[in-house]
Amino acid sequence: MKFFHKIFVALVFIFIIYPSFILPANAEGEISSAQNVTFQVFESGRTHVRHDVSLTNLTTNYYASEYSLFLGFTDLENITATDSLGTLSTEVAPGDDGTNIHMVFNDQVVGKSNVLSFSISYDTEEVASRNGRIWEINIPRIKDSPDLGDYTTRLVVPVSFGKANYIKPTLSVPTGALVFQKEDVLRGISVVFGDYQLFDFSLSYHVKNDKLYPIITEIALPPTTSYQDIILETLDPAPITVYVDRDGNWLARYRLEGSEKLDITAVGRAKIYHTPQKDLLMETGNMDTYLKPQKYWEVADGKITEKAGELKTPKAIYDYVAKTLQYDFDRIEKGLPRAGAAEVMGNPKSAICMEFTDLFIALARSAGIPAREVDGFAYTKNSRLRPLSLEKDILHAWPEYYDSEKKMWIAVDPTWGSTSGIEYFDIFDFNHFAFVVKGQDSEYPSPAGSYKEASDLDKKDVEVSFAKDKSFVEKRALNIETDLSKRISAGFPTTVTLRVSNNGNKMIAGGNLLFSTARLLPESQTIAFSPLPPFGNALLAAAVQSPSYFDNFSTKATAGLGKEVFAQEIHVAPIYLVYLPVLGGGLGAIIILIIALKIWGVHIQRPKWSNPLRGKGKQPPQPSGKLPPKKG
Repeated sequence: MKFFHKIFVALVFIFIIYPSFILPANAEGEISSAQNVTFQVFESGRTHVRHDVSLTNLTTNYYASEYSLFLGFTDLENITATDSLGTLSTEVAPGDDGTNIHMVFNDQVVGKSNVLSFSISYDTEEVASRNGRIWEINIPRIKDSPDLGDYTTRLVVPVSFGKANYIKPTLSVPTGALVFQKEDVLRGISVVFGDYQLFDFSLSYHVKNDKLYPIITEIALPPTTSYQDIILETLDPAPITVYVDRDGNWLARYRLEGSEKLDITAVGRAKIYHTPQKDLLMETGNMDTYLKPQKYWEVADGKITEKAGELKTPKAIYDYVAKTLQYDFDRIEKGLPRAGAAEVMGNPKSAICMEFTDLFIALARSAGIPAREVDGFAYTKNSRLRPLSLEKDILHAWPEYYDSEKKMWIAVDPTWGSTSGIEYFDIFDFNHFAFVVKGQDSEYPSPAGSYKEASDLDKKDVEVSFAKDKSFVEKRALNIETDLSKRISAGFPTTVTLRVSNNGNKMIAGGNLLFSTARLLPESQTIAFSPLPPFGNALLAAAVQSPSYFDNFSTKATAGLGKEVFAQEIHVAPIYLVYLPVLGGGLGAIIILIIALKIWGVHIQRPKWSNPLRGKGKQPPQPSGKLPPKKG
């Protein structure tokens, strides 16, 4: 019997943005594939990958003669392919988005249910990477197709990596081996070893007063959030104060004289977590402000409200944004302005991280879910899979939504979810370092890297690197001063001003300051104050009063927070003892001055009085310079 076999070219796209298993139109459903892929990671970070592939004929009309494998890796070495008859001839075509490997089979398997088995292996540096304290392994998703059968991925790592901190997606059957099934690989795989990341940062700010009179201006420093702790070692020059706004930003205030320019440097270290640890600014009031429309967040737009009504949940909104928008790398080169949520819905193929963020926020707010924007530094080795697209110092933007049950802000990244295929919803990563949070205003505050003039846009003001050591030394230094340097009047209410300063390198969480006095009323009182960042200070007030108007004593006042207690003497005296020396001294000074003027022959001149009751043209009597003679 003579068989006429049609040529089948199997194209399998793996580890790219839109991977798929593609057959010729007339061969759809005629051949199925199955793969077992092993990723062997070594301590050097190099990964050996082996694909064991089986192609099964579903009819007698087709057989596989050639095969192409497109990999989203651009750095491949030691590429080999074999079938049952030996080494396969391969053609390797690298490109900007990955590498295509084409091979021609030696063996030709004909007949229904017959299987052609072959393997291809290569080495790459792009799967595993050690970044600071963290080992990170990323295997982007594949796309399902009717011809893609079983697909198993096995990940082998050195024992020295220790226990995985998180695995995405969570293994359905937890075992010692990291073996992922087809449904896992369709979502992308991310495995991280390590408990937290450390970044060192040095940020430069350039502020200018274009006015002729003094002004107060602000810069935004990286804040402590539920995903990161900050220690701020130096802030030069020192500001008037640093305070925390409602979004948790650390805003440093400076006074600039007319036409003054000021260069400011902030140096510190950030400790990054992949899941929220705490929320120092847990909202207790209503969240209406995070539901309101803002520029770029067109909550009331018809298309946005309609889509928000369909999606309803944060996960549904995340999936929609990640799958609908397409990252446009040309926008960066062209320098196109921020489009906003409404515009990108009409043009979903031209988006960068700001549009992914804006659309998520607008949809979430429209669905009644509080949401806001985060701008900052994001570490990536592969800017195609995890692009950075904010201007100035090449930063990144991602959204947060508020979980009312957890009472926490939850960070997600639909941009990287779309471009890398890795899930950035249920679990975050160690690569996002927040500089500012924008919830009250879609344009303020500006992150580090934005404080420069147009002529200095290419100047590097953001320096972030992995910490060279594992230390994260927090220094707490609270200082409290009062204005009780003089005696206070007995029996009368007195307001005591307390100046609380944070002279340490970490934020002091808000709390209740205890102010106590032994013989004044009240004997003790608590004064609430907000979180205080490094270099920040706050003025608090306490009201005290002695029991009697005739008290005359000294007592001790203490003010403290926990174990940090500051004491000062308070002197209480009757009012006449407090003010009599002042009045007596003032009267004595006046008498002495009069005597001196008399001796020197200087006359005291009466003021010139005007009388509005006199008619026009008539002048009131003018003083002569001498005292008038006495009458009678």
